[in-house]
Amino acid sequence: MKTRFISNVSHELRTPISSVLNLSRLMLDRIDGPLNAEQEKQLLFIRKSGEALQELIDDLLDLAKIESGRSEVLCTRFFVADLLGALRGMLRPLRVTEGVSLVFDEPEGLPELHTDERKLSQILRNLVSNALKFTRQGEVRVAARVGPRDTVVFSVRDTGVGIAPEDQERIFEEFVQVEGPHQQGVKGTGLGLPLSRRLAELLGGSLTVESQPGQGSTFHAAVSRDYTQRPGAGGEQGGDAQSLEQETSHARTVLIIDDDEVARYLLQRLLADASLQFREAPSGPEGLRLAGEMRPAAIVLDLSLPGLDGFEVLEALKRDPATRNIPVIIHTSRSLTEQERGRLLAGAVGILSKSGLTRDVALELLQRALSSPPQGPGGGSVPR
Repeated sequence: MKTRFISNVSHELRTPISSVLNLSRLMLDRIDGPLNAEQEKQLLFIRKSGEALQELIDDLLDLAKIESGRSEVLCTRFFVADLLGALRGMLRPLRVTEGVSLVFDEPEGLPELHTDERKLSQILRNLVSNALKFTRQGEVRVAARVGPRDTVVFSVRDTGVGIAPEDQERIFEEFVQVEGPHQQGVKGTGLGLPLSRRLAELLGGSLTVESQPGQGSTFHAAVSRDYTQRPGAGGEQGGDAQSLEQETSHARTVLIIDDDEVARYLLQRLLADASLQFREAPSGPEGLRLAGEMRPAAIVLDLSLPGLDGFEVLEALKRDPATRNIPVIIHTSRSLTEQERGRLLAGAVGILSKSGLTRDVALELLQRALSSPPQGPGGGSVPR
């Protein structure tokens, strides 16, 4: 019941938070005119608060997925050196104190990994971010080594405040934050470490801590070197997202099917082009009617529609010979499973995330839809 509640509430929160972030970005890009210094400062505060809420929602959804057994592991092959190199550039701006060094030890003799790189990166980002928050001087050091039972162990060691023995398991409980003077000025939700432990266990490993108050902490995140060969894997294989492109028509009208008025407005502002015209449909049935009448150049389709949802609308579009060849772009704030992505991409040009919506990404995907070659008359069905 808790998992279902968290999942449902988080999905409902994603749409308004995405609207706040995208509207603030629209204004900060000066699309509708200049801003004075005070207006820009206020918008940046709004955007920062929205990003903090979005991060909380993402963590809650990740936890809910893992607890309900719906979190999928998407395996790719990569080397530890490449992963740490990407993290080095990504995490250096997080340093909150000039007297703290962020050091990445050069990995030596480590085998190629076959696991979910995104989830592993998420674990390490959480650990490094936490270490930087509670380290006032010294260093945060990231290293990796070969572990027992065909694992690779990543270590994040800091010279920070340390953790008392009685609190070393409590920090892995959801929403728990250890009280103390070190918490002053440090913000957080208490979800980073519980989520990191769940992710490590999902990847066939574990997350543990060694610490002494006043002497710093070391977190050890172990993951299976090859996720598909971990104990109990049963030959399970990780998936890779597939992308199938669709056809286009010669018209220059884009139909937006979305029940959220703000989302429809944002898309039209971001995709503003003198050669394009837009039509709106606030529901699935209305969208299907307009698509059949207008034969638009492309359709932007929201998934979370009332009544007839986006999956059903997409299936109906591809079933009808009159609309089968119209390219569809999925526009959603939902966190999709790989199975859902595969199902959508079998009938759509691509997926546009509401939470990461930018003008460049939206225009690039729309251009791909408008220039994609027509598909044969027998293709384009959406698997159930």
